[in-house]
Amino acid sequence: MLEQAGYDAEIIDFFIDKDPYASIDKSILQSDVIGLSVDNTSSEEAAQLAQYIKNKDADIPVVIGGPYCSLYQERALANIPSADVSVDGDGEHTIVNIAKAFEGTQHLSDISGVFYRKNSSIAHGKPAEPIRNLDSIPFPARHLVTKYEYGKSSKLFMKKPRLTSLATARGCPFRCKYCHYSSVWRPYFRQRSVENVMIEFHEIIEQGYQSVMFANPVFLAHKKRAHAILDELIAMGSPLELFLGGNRTDITDRTLYEKMRKAGVKYISFGLVSGNQDMIEFSGKQHTVEQTRKIVGLCDELGFFINGSFYLGGPFEDKNHFKKTIEFACSLPLDAVVFNPLAYNYGSGIWKDAYAQGKIHSDTYQTFADKELGLSPFTRNEISRYCQWGLQRFFYRPQYLTHILTKALKTDDSRWVYSVIN
Repeated sequence: MLEQAGYDAEIIDFFIDKDPYASIDKSILQSDVIGLSVDNTSSEEAAQLAQYIKNKDADIPVVIGGPYCSLYQERALANIPSADVSVDGDGEHTIVNIAKAFEGTQHLSDISGVFYRKNSSIAHGKPAEPIRNLDSIPFPARHLVTKYEYGKSSKLFMKKPRLTSLATARGCPFRCKYCHYSSVWRPYFRQRSVENVMIEFHEIIEQGYQSVMFANPVFLAHKKRAHAILDELIAMGSPLELFLGGNRTDITDRTLYEKMRKAGVKYISFGLVSGNQDMIEFSGKQHTVEQTRKIVGLCDELGFFINGSFYLGGPFEDKNHFKKTIEFACSLPLDAVVFNPLAYNYGSGIWKDAYAQGKIHSDTYQTFADKELGLSPFTRNEISRYCQWGLQRFFYRPQYLTHILTKALKTDDSRWVYSVIN
């Protein structure tokens, strides 16, 4: 959007840049404004970076945006005191208007979705307005990140390492209690048209990309639309490898998964939650343990690399719950697993419940199941030890080694073995 409006822009990826502070130092000398994207785990680092920028040049404006700012809104500026402006919600139109404000042709008070410093207080512009027609947004300026080799930094050992991401929607139609995704995007679930998504796929191929990571976790939420996109990819003979995360096992359409395989999907991950039905229901998920077994089995049959994520530490869970989840994971033909302590993220259903019960503070952005907070019968360290034991139990089984070697031979793809080893 900035480039279309006539502004020059540069992107520095702090997580992958070889010398990010040197890149920042150079950028400060060349820039009129610096923006920081802040997610749910990087607010402290963002505060430190904003202060670093101000130490180098006290007069350069720092603008922050991202999930953290959409959740915390006005408090984002209070928590990142060296930032000057915070963007709530969709930022494409807002950032252009902010640039105009710094040029003196517009007032921050007239811009939707901004909080800004005014003297010694924090003021705000007009209420944030979601972009309802996602097709109206230009495709990402991928030419600004060609200096980064994302596929080579991935632990997936991609055969086609020139990687980019693609988002086909914003928001989520589901309301899983442990997830704050819908709170970030408010109640608005919006999807791009099939035609618009396919135009971007063609552009991605023309730009020489080889692999695509779907950036939104609910690609399969609207099955008719998913079928249409997959049909188009198959018809065009797409050469791309596709990686699909955040899937649900209550979507049981075999034809859909067969199309995914034909369309180039290699990797698929599921939020499986637990091997205990009571914990699945507590999370707000709609699937059953048996649906999980059926869909994971189908994906293994079709040759996908399958990752499953599980949570330990529900408020009623005991040791038997933990053991049942770990053994359930071991009984499935998964290629990789993740066991995590249950997280209470700001804005999620379980966060709201815990806050209403006085167990966490309103400023708590993220915390974990912990006996000391009254959120679990176990301490966080105890839950973490069970998670570690679960990983060892899963990956150190002779059956697992047999499984992963068999899959490598079956799919003629040995990278999964290297991925797991590393």
